[in-house]
Amino acid sequence: MNLTVTTTSGTFEGTTSRDTRRWTGIPYAHPPVGADRFQAPRPFEAAPNTAPLPATRFSNPVPQFNPMGDGPKRTEDPNWLTVNVWAPLEPVENAPVMVWIHGGAYVEGSAANPLYIGAVFAQMSVVFVSVNYRLGIEGFMEFPDAPSNRGLLDQAQALRWVRENAQAFGGDPANVTVFGESAGAGSIHCLLVMPEAQGLCDRAILQSPPAMVLEKELAQDVTAEFAAHAAQMGLPVTEPTAQSFTNLTPEQGEELMVAFSQGQGRYFPRWGKAAAFTPPLIPAVDGTVLPADPWSLPLPDGVDVLVGHTRDEFRLFTNLMNAEVTQQRAYERVGMVGPGSQLLENAQSGTGDLEAAQSQARELSMKYVKALGDVTPEQLFEWVQTDYMFTVPTLLVADAAQKRGTPAYSYLLAVDPDGGMGSPHVADLPPLFDSFRSFHGHMLYPNPTEADHALGQRMREAWVQFARTGNPGWEPWTREHPTTRVFGYEDRTCPHPFMDRFTAFDHAPSRALPLLGSNERAS
Repeated sequence: MNLTVTTTSGTFEGTTSRDTRRWTGIPYAHPPVGADRFQAPRPFEAAPNTAPLPATRFSNPVPQFNPMGDGPKRTEDPNWLTVNVWAPLEPVENAPVMVWIHGGAYVEGSAANPLYIGAVFAQMSVVFVSVNYRLGIEGFMEFPDAPSNRGLLDQAQALRWVRENAQAFGGDPANVTVFGESAGAGSIHCLLVMPEAQGLCDRAILQSPPAMVLEKELAQDVTAEFAAHAAQMGLPVTEPTAQSFTNLTPEQGEELMVAFSQGQGRYFPRWGKAAAFTPPLIPAVDGTVLPADPWSLPLPDGVDVLVGHTRDEFRLFTNLMNAEVTQQRAYERVGMVGPGSQLLENAQSGTGDLEAAQSQARELSMKYVKALGDVTPEQLFEWVQTDYMFTVPTLLVADAAQKRGTPAYSYLLAVDPDGGMGSPHVADLPPLFDSFRSFHGHMLYPNPTEADHALGQRMREAWVQFARTGNPGWEPWTREHPTTRVFGYEDRTCPHPFMDRFTAFDHAPSRALPLLGSNERAS
């Protein structure tokens, strides 16, 4: 059995795992340290005439937001920008390649998370690749003296590496599907419209893409507030520039993100919805890497799209909050993120009449609440945030994809596991990756059954069929005929169940979040 592969990054010796061949920790870019720290990724170049290197251990996780102190442990090794590859045990030729981009709100996560088991895809004659990319301060803080959206540039470089090296693992470089969940799906939406990433994938699967992009002015304000907070903490940051933030060690950067997030509520008057992101170090419309708001840009022709979400997305977060939801709090949340919220943001950022916006926003909010029927405050609180954060972005991606003339496919996960909490955010991953023993697997599927395993098998078959052919096995989605595969213990194909909730947001579709009101510092 041949476990030695030669790539543009060098020659590597892999291992076997779960009836597959596996290579972990292969660098696709030079370590982003020193002068390279806040720069675009520099492609890794193999040293000449070197012996094969072991690729049997996952690389160091990138610096990240870790409020509980229980995140992935990191050593001093700065080789963060790496890929992991699983391939079939018996070598194949021209297998479809599936590249996984993990989630984590753009501030945490790792391709080494046991939630993502690439072997289950390699067992289906697929070459599976998972990617580490810069997060938080390192990857998404907006600086005037450094490239923006460095985490997205990392992902684009990883996809370029896959195109160049897929054949070494038996993969077809002309059949690359990129897929990801949450921030990973949001990243893919950005990649699809980024000039830097054009032509780097053939198909895309977006699982629970969120409404999380900032306008440049808001991203700059976030950086300025971080710099001020760092100075208050006695950290060696004097101004909101990459040059100044270079003085921070990665560990100090992690401490700063945690400390900053603890008082983030005071920024609601200026940051609006963005103040709820913890912390809001996410993609920004900088005019270059992201030339315009991704929600306003057409998706590229020729890239097949499969997109979906879970039925109870926001329930994961409401359960973690563990706080009482009164009717007043539920209605306040409708005002904050519901169908009328964008009208208010437009007025508050100086592009509309505030009094007229308030009147129309109230009307849209009441229409939305009425359409939901007889719901409890807890349900209203959960559903409006599910719709704003995930339902609307998901179906807007489907809508944008089908407008090109290339088919777009929609799915919804709707299960009620034994002892679980329904189908909240992340509930698609344990079955998809057969990772019921992971932390999230235990939390969401405490008593996994044969039906849960069978659900995962059907999802994988659909994902792999889509990667091979561009068709997952059901009819495409259009707004007129919103055909959706509902994955459950008994799958069904039907119009998307939340179309009324989706169309309620037609007056307030997803958009990059603006800076609101005054630029005066929060005290």
